Amino acid sequence: CTLAYCSIVYVVSKQPPELFRFGLFLLMCTAVTLLTQAVGVLVGCSLSIKHGVVFGPLAIMPWVIFSGFFLHISDAPSPLQWLFHTSFLKYGLEGLMLAIYGYNRGRIACSDDYCHFRKPSKFLKEMDMSGASYTHSLGVILAMYLGVKVVTYYMLRYQLSHRR
Repeated sequence: CTLAYCSIVYVVSKQPPELFRFGLFLLMCTAVTLLTQAVGVLVGCSLSIKHGVVFGPLAIMPWVIFSGFFLHISDAPSPLQWLFHTSFLKYGLEGLMLAIYGYNRGRIACSDDYCHFRKPSKFLKEMDMSGASYTHSLGVILAMYLGVKVVTYYMLRYQLSHRR
């Protein structure tokens, strides 16, 4: 399912036909998919259906807000900047941006006389991702995945031992 989705998105958005970039794109999408699925299982085994439907989306909202897409880390007040580093969506976004615009990608073709983001490095800098690392982002997502899986195991074990 992830392969089909990523293939369509990559081709339709006219990304460079480079197997290396597509592989990085697919790997990051798969890692984020596995993590979000694990979070869904955790919510599903820890809450009732009625509460899960309400609190599941509310639980993911801070991760969306602090992903770096809507609000850049440099624009946030200093006391709130640590929240960006808890968002798996931030690391997923960084990984996808680096897969597409990093690794010495050539100039982007523009049809206008002036194109502000002709250089991919300029776009990454504008998105506060010039110092980001793909392997670090992937590592954080995989560590979060393992952490959520461990918590899910203990939550499920607790739920099963207290079921009557």
